[in-house]
Amino acid sequence: MAGCGRPATPENVAHAPSPAVAPRLAPPGTASGPRVPASTVPVAQDHATPAAAVAVVRAYYRALAERDYRAAYSLWSDGGRASGKSYADFAAGFAHTRTTQVTPGVPTDPEGAAGSSYISIPVTVEAVRDDGTTQHFAGAYVLRRVNDVPGATPEELRWHIHSASLRPAP
Repeated sequence: MAGCGRPATPENVAHAPSPAVAPRLAPPGTASGPRVPASTVPVAQDHATPAAAVAVVRAYYRALAERDYRAAYSLWSDGGRASGKSYADFAAGFAHTRTTQVTPGVPTDPEGAAGSSYISIPVTVEAVRDDGTTQHFAGAYVLRRVNDVPGATPEELRWHIHSASLRPAP
């Protein structure tokens, strides 16, 4: 991968948004629908549902489509640090991707562990780089949220991207 100086593997493709996998739904300025800042991903009665987790993946790609890298970065756990990149490296990783189509699959049932819930959402991605090269990836995002415990903040109750594993696909 040009963006991270290592060959493409599920580990570095997943955690290092790069020109090869920069997920944008459409060219900047052409994304459909109103802008949805990451901080407004709903926390409501259904905040723990698989649909709410899929909404985070969609919000992530929407933010990237709008080149709102700060909002996209904030959808990763630990203030973006779970992406494995600094904010500057994260944003730079999307510099040469023209468009990306993402298709979320059926999420797994949420599983609990040590006060948190995790859910896996399979995705397929088709990326077109500025030079016209088309690349295909398949894998999954794992999202995490704090369980409904006394004292949990609305931010902690939201799903956040915990990790991702994308690999080149035919």
